[in-house]
Amino acid sequence: MTGLSVPKTEHLRRSSKGTALSLLLLVFALAVAVPSAAPDAHASSMLVQKANEWCTTVCVEVDVSLPQQVAAGDVLVVAVAYQGSLPPVFVNDMLGSSFQIATGGAPGPNLELVQISYATLSRSGPDSVTVFVPGGPASSIDVFVYEVSGVTTTGYTVARAAGTGPLAQAGPLSFNSGAFVVGAVETENPGPPADPFTPGLQLASSSGSGYGWSAYSQGGVSSPATVTFFPFIPGWWSVSAMALQPTTTTSVTCAPSSLVLNFVPDQATCTATVSGVSPTGTVSWSQASADGGSVSFSSASCTLSAGSCSVTATLTAGGSITVTGTYSGDSNNLGSAGTAGISTGVAVCPSTFGGTYMPVGSSFTDGYGNTWTAPGGTTNGWPYSSYFFQGSKGAVPPPMLQGWGGDYGTYNGQQGWIITFYC
Repeated sequence: MTGLSVPKTEHLRRSSKGTALSLLLLVFALAVAVPSAAPDAHASSMLVQKANEWCTTVCVEVDVSLPQQVAAGDVLVVAVAYQGSLPPVFVNDMLGSSFQIATGGAPGPNLELVQISYATLSRSGPDSVTVFVPGGPASSIDVFVYEVSGVTTTGYTVARAAGTGPLAQAGPLSFNSGAFVVGAVETENPGPPADPFTPGLQLASSSGSGYGWSAYSQGGVSSPATVTFFPFIPGWWSVSAMALQPTTTTSVTCAPSSLVLNFVPDQATCTATVSGVSPTGTVSWSQASADGGSVSFSSASCTLSAGSCSVTATLTAGGSITVTGTYSGDSNNLGSAGTAGISTGVAVCPSTFGGTYMPVGSSFTDGYGNTWTAPGGTTNGWPYSSYFFQGSKGAVPPPMLQGWGGDYGTYNGQQGWIITFYC
């Protein structure tokens, strides 16, 4: 990959196999049904590092040391191209992560095989991968290891094929946009590096045993795709390919995060933000509480616009509440979910204003941003009367809810209020 300064580990065991054919086939133009696509920004950092090792002659075990420390949660993809031994091969991770076989490959007549395995890293640190061949010594093995981030092992797709001729193909593969695609080929005849003919694929290494090659793409191949190698020297071949889907992340925020039942604030704006490949679709909303807290949502779901959408959550019962936004996914993105917490408090009333005078028609703004206007009143035969003017949260009394109160009367010839409390 251009611009990726990652060293490779390449230890060659000398071959005793027959001399490679020296005649190269004439390269000719071929039409390909898979359109190319420019790598997208989401996928540009998928490949963390790569390494390869190979063996020729009598091959039972190959060790591949990764040049950098690996990170827990990343995925290791190991493509093993080999021949002359029965499948499968065993893959062991020094850090103890468990490998699964994605595809075992279809064998050619000389047991040309490609196996692709994967593991989600359980720990971080220096790492190496060991490949064992229990079916008897192989005549050649090429092992290609990729550490990949931003992908999931759920919903991967594979393709495999065996055949003969100048084109080695497996497919079609279907995947979401921005997937990490790995392909590998094992050929009957050694020769110059194979040409990864599928637009968007690039070789993992330009050297090895001469029999096996691997190529990869991070978001540069359109789906569906047929992974194609051009071995130059024709013969029997086996190809396997795997596409790992890109992950999405859904983050949820609720603001404000602390609400007061029947008081200000008793509503929060909950927003879901989805990262992915231009995500579209909907986010559905749910809640959970261990102590009886609850909210009502203004809508059960919202539709993404520029990757985010919001609903209003109104507190209906006090308690600690976990709000979950679940993204549905689309043709380019897998679904995901995120959470946010809402806590509840208790209103304290009254709050004394120290006898602030408000003429009828005048206004004041409280600490929550609400503006209150003093209405006209009545003396009811008294110089003044005590009133509590409710806000928008319900009848009073009881219970005492949001509002303000005071004494109404005529002061210095002007009707107005002496505000004595607010809650």
